[in-house]
Amino acid sequence: MDELEETAKIPIIRVTLYGPSETGKTLFIYKALQKKHQDLAVTTKIETMAAIRTFYQFREGKKYPIETYRLILIDTPGKKEYSKERIRGFSGAVGVLVFYDSTNPTSVDELKLMLQNEILESEFFPNIIGIVLIGTKKDQGINKDAVLKAQEIKELLTSKVKPVYRYEVPHILINVNDIKEVAITLYILESILIVFQPPKRMVSLLSAENFLGIKKVSEPQEEKIKEFQKGTPQVEIPIESRAVEIKGEQPKVVEEEPKQIIATHPVEVKSKQVHPPHVAEEDVKLKPLPKMVEKEEKVEFSLIDNKKIWNAISKIVRTFSEANFGLFIRKKENVYEVAYYPGEPKLEAIPWKISNLFKEIIMNIENLMTNLKNGKIVEKSLIKVKGEKGNLLIIRRKTGWLLVNVSNEPSKELEDFLTR
Repeated sequence: MDELEETAKIPIIRVTLYGPSETGKTLFIYKALQKKHQDLAVTTKIETMAAIRTFYQFREGKKYPIETYRLILIDTPGKKEYSKERIRGFSGAVGVLVFYDSTNPTSVDELKLMLQNEILESEFFPNIIGIVLIGTKKDQGINKDAVLKAQEIKELLTSKVKPVYRYEVPHILINVNDIKEVAITLYILESILIVFQPPKRMVSLLSAENFLGIKKVSEPQEEKIKEFQKGTPQVEIPIESRAVEIKGEQPKVVEEEPKQIIATHPVEVKSKQVHPPHVAEEDVKLKPLPKMVEKEEKVEFSLIDNKKIWNAISKIVRTFSEANFGLFIRKKENVYEVAYYPGEPKLEAIPWKISNLFKEIIMNIENLMTNLKNGKIVEKSLIKVKGEKGNLLIIRRKTGWLLVNVSNEPSKELEDFLTR
């Protein structure tokens, strides 16, 4: 099997580079992929470059490969007259690197107008999971007014993604000619897309808040959230992440790409939409759930040893564009067994925070239903937990619970598929 056939089996992540002209977007791509370049011309059309990368985490001094995937970086033009071409660069993207010139306050003003007029209310924005705001040219002398203005953009972007994905958009300052800083930047975005949280230690190395002298005040959190954070693995600077250029790939527009996903183990799935017969659903609207007094018990997680379950979850997320993440969870004594997508089926790759969060949701639902008259969740009942920017679909199955995170309202086809 040749290299191209092999790459067809791994997941794809599309990342758009966005911002005004002369902010270093094109140079960033060449540095990130360690490609040689000569004099770079002003970008006037969408250009793409691709590489195979492996995302690593470090736990207790050991290095664990979490995900190998095909990264497609999409360079977009920054000049005002190329607005339509620039917007087209967001098609299929799940991540965006947002650039401005940290030496020039006018660059920040241009970026703010571009975001408001082109992106924030567009049909593509709900599909964006990972965002990093980047001030470039820090080696040329940072303008504090520019960074302060950009901090307002950071807060605006955070207000859009935090209700859904529970993270603050990192705001960092870099020198695009510094390969190490470029590598850290790309790792920050990878971490958001693959493990759903920015690596705090990495962000602190380049933080714009540190430059501005802004002290972060921790938000009050419940004890269970603190426990989840204790399990977060420490990571090292990811200079060793493997990046291999795909042979034959030229920097040009890719009109049609395969279904875009975050990451997973290879699974063959037909991308055709499934339209099963409609089954009536039980739509239970959940308000603030009553707190449940838990028995003190040691909770452990393990992987479900059933490939059919893993394939089924993968099929849901790969087939339905609004589905961002799927997890099946069941309890055996004090062990919670999980299967999920995206993510490789490895013990060290279990998304601990998400698994714990879903466990808490299920326990609260069961507690709530026992307090309702005739409260019983029958198999294949569909429960929707609605958020400001997304929904959580919860389905009771014979042996456990299936949970699917979706952007905005789920399609009728997805609901039918889940309840058939």
